[in-house]
Amino acid sequence: MNELANELENKGFNTEIKGNKISIRLGGLTNPVSVTHDLAKGKYVVGTRDLPLGVIYTFLLATSLYGLLSSISFISTLLIAACAVGFTSLIITELRVRPLREVIEQLNCQTQA
Repeated sequence: MNELANELENKGFNTEIKGNKISIRLGGLTNPVSVTHDLAKGKYVVGTRDLPLGVIYTFLLATSLYGLLSSISFISTLLIAACAVGFTSLIITELRVRPLREVIEQLNCQTQA
């Protein structure tokens, strides 16, 4: 993992080793990204936690929209704004993780060859 972390730092990523995974901060309004090694497949895997966050934001948005439609409240408006920021964060994370996925895919191809 140290070699992978050094390689990613050389490519310009902000890495930190935590146990058997590498945490990467992409900067700005992005969610944390981690890289782990899947022993069964023998590959490095990029984890973004976008699915659980997307489900949470969708549930929160639906709840706050219902609250806003049933009675106009300031809290519902704040929750809708928070959901908009959350969805924007998911999109920015996916856009910024694309170069990391390409680097990890290249490393996976090198280790298999």
